[in-house]
Amino acid sequence: MDRSSKKKLDDPDATHSMPKGKLGAEKLTPEEQKRRFIEAAREAGCSEDEADFDSALKQILKPKQGQS
Repeated sequence: MDRSSKKKLDDPDATHSMPKGKLGAEKLTPEEQKRRFIEAAREAGCSEDEADFDSALKQILKPKQGQS
């Protein structure tokens, strides 16, 4: 399928005519999946900083046996 025949994702009519997958959910292109994932992560207050990740991870991990 050439690019000119694909509907643009920012076109409001495009989402209504996109093919449906299992359970009736619309099928998303990989680019749209990535865009929605990044948007959801930002709304959830996620950070791309490795130090923030390590700090959050330490808060939820149990210490290994013998360590305190």
